[in-house]
Amino acid sequence: MKSIVMLLFLLQVVQCDAQREMQGLWSSSRTEYLPAPANADAAFNLVYHYSDLYFEGDSVWKLQLPCKRLSTFQYSPGQFQFLNDSTFEYGGERYSRQHDYDSIAVIALKKHELNAVCYSGNWFLVRTESGGDGTGVDFIFPYKIADLLVLKAGDLDAKTLSLKMDGEQRTFQVELYRDQLENQLILRPVESSKEKVMWERYWGLTKINKRELKALKRTEGIPLELRFRRI
Repeated sequence: MKSIVMLLFLLQVVQCDAQREMQGLWSSSRTEYLPAPANADAAFNLVYHYSDLYFEGDSVWKLQLPCKRLSTFQYSPGQFQFLNDSTFEYGGERYSRQHDYDSIAVIALKKHELNAVCYSGNWFLVRTESGGDGTGVDFIFPYKIADLLVLKAGDLDAKTLSLKMDGEQRTFQVELYRDQLENQLILRPVESSKEKVMWERYWGLTKINKRELKALKRTEGIPLELRFRRI
């Protein structure tokens, strides 16, 4: 009986030590190879940041630093497959220990889903997208929208944003999205309405891909989505 109690005690000590070693921030990233553009001398690698896991006590905050909190959960060290002292695998991603990170952003995201620093400032409406090959698309919106959107800390209320557009107060669901190169702010109407759609006008298409586009082209409009970029 004493040996069983001692074994359980030792297992608890080992688990506490392992948990102590995991405290702090771990980050997942991938390196993607990009071919060289026609006017460049060489190709280059781009490191794409996926997510972060911040451990405190027996809790984990899954983040996309410095902007977004994805989830929060309880854990035990056995959930993670360690490759060495500074690297483990979890959820199909490989995480590495981080000693130098934005602790202020971590504190903000423990309290809020979005970090005000990331959405505050000037945003510019995306009205057209280029495919990089001489083709592209224009977005046609159902009402007047200013090109410049200025946000400040406190404008966002539980991931929704109320804006006056074309003389009417409208409420949008907000998403911060980060691709390899930039942050984007995406607004989607909270209220569903048939008139809240936009259309796409394609340009620079050849006769061949115009024919291919017929099956894809939307004639009744698509759900309204406003995308903004920083410059």
